[in-house]
Amino acid sequence: MDIKYNEILGEFVNTANNKRVSQEELLQWAKENPMPIEQKMPMSFKYENEFIQSLTGKETPDNMMEQGVETITEKG
Repeated sequence: MDIKYNEILGEFVNTANNKRVSQEELLQWAKENPMPIEQKMPMSFKYENEFIQSLTGKETPDNMMEQGVETITEKG
């Protein structure tokens, strides 16, 4: 059995008769037709550090790095 996603119906259908497949049939099909898992390339430390710094600090005009979190005060 071949299965495809029918965008018009919004469900998975059997390609032979265009009828909706059950969850059991879909799981069986997935077991018989596994998709390869793509491995992500590890991020280099340089780019990882740049990314972390972009989230935690900001550049100042004199190229110093200002780090920290704004103080939040409760207004009563």
